[in-house]
Amino acid sequence: MEKSNIFIDTDILKACLNYKIEDFLQAAMKESCMFPAINILTDEYIAMRQIYQYVFSQIVISKTGITRLDKRFSERKYLTSDKDKKGFYQKYDQLGLDYIFIHGNARVERLEPKEKKLIKEYLVNLSYNKELEAYTDALINMVNVTYPKVMAVYPDKPFQMFEPIRTVHGDYRISGDAIMFVLRSEPEFDENGNIRDMQKEINRENNFYSVASQLEKILPHTLEMPVKVVAELL
Repeated sequence: MEKSNIFIDTDILKACLNYKIEDFLQAAMKESCMFPAINILTDEYIAMRQIYQYVFSQIVISKTGITRLDKRFSERKYLTSDKDKKGFYQKYDQLGLDYIFIHGNARVERLEPKEKKLIKEYLVNLSYNKELEAYTDALINMVNVTYPKVMAVYPDKPFQMFEPIRTVHGDYRISGDAIMFVLRSEPEFDENGNIRDMQKEINRENNFYSVASQLEKILPHTLEMPVKVVAELL
């Protein structure tokens, strides 16, 4: 088995398991095309989803340069979303970035039985603080091979367009075989509710739209699957 150079932080991974099942159920009712049937969203399923999504996120970071992009946004002092303004996907995102997140779910029900078993065994060992080295590389390699079918909206319908949500912030239509990334930032207002610096605001919008356009061309090659990138400027 190939030795992976991707680092899995078990402390962060354990923190990912601190979720509210109600958040997932509510999100599933709003965006049914992004989730399995409601009855499948059990605690075990969501825990498996969280493990898979975290490992996939580390693969994305390893394969792409989005961490550097996120840092550039921060250096330009663009505002991020307040905690209470973050939606489901940004709240539960596991890239660990301030401006970029994945608008999508690890559909672990699409995995083969032996692949599901691997995640379950990893979860058991993680919960009991047992040795994980024997499972980690196998888990990373499995996710690296399976993510095009697990992270895509509906891989069996590659030519069908889906619109998870309708919003004024951007075009969210996405093909079934694709995954969506969102670049999100907020404008800066003064005490009177007006844009504090109009030139900075214009630059912010141009920058985010430009980066989104570039990423939409680059990421399909690095991730080897179709990618939709949306600039969500509030």
